[in-house]
Amino acid sequence: MTGKIRDGLLYVLIYLASLITAMLLVGITAYVFIKGSGFLRWAFLTSVTSVTKGIDGIAGNIVNTLYVVILTLLIVTPIGVGAAIWMNEYAGRNRFVRLVEFTTQTLAGLPGRRGPRGGQDPRGMEKGRGPHRLRRGLRGGGGVYEERGQGRPHSRGPSAFGGR
Repeated sequence: MTGKIRDGLLYVLIYLASLITAMLLVGITAYVFIKGSGFLRWAFLTSVTSVTKGIDGIAGNIVNTLYVVILTLLIVTPIGVGAAIWMNEYAGRNRFVRLVEFTTQTLAGLPGRRGPRGGQDPRGMEKGRGPHRLRRGLRGGGGVYEERGQGRPHSRGPSAFGGR
């Protein structure tokens, strides 16, 4: 089996799995909405549950969820930005860095930057540098920098501030 056939088969299987997952999500959401829509009232959404008063409501739960989301964003955003800067500017080229780059590129799919299928460069396919990330990603090849022929930048700090 050639590489192009294998990649095509993998793409079909990935899209099929994604379609099944999306259909399950839509089906479960529709089922819950249809079954629960008869019980949904504005008072239920805006009141707080009280056992002593016999009131049911989810307003407190909604507010607490917003608090948790905002607090989580305030904590993890600086950590994520710091980790990204560290990996780009100071981390060596080891297995962990290659694994993180591979998973980031796989999850992001590079939409809009690499052609009609996101992570796929149609010009690279003709030159033999196609989207073989599933096979090459952990070995260090197939990354965005390598496909563009730029190599990975190894600056140690100044480029983060505009200079080299």
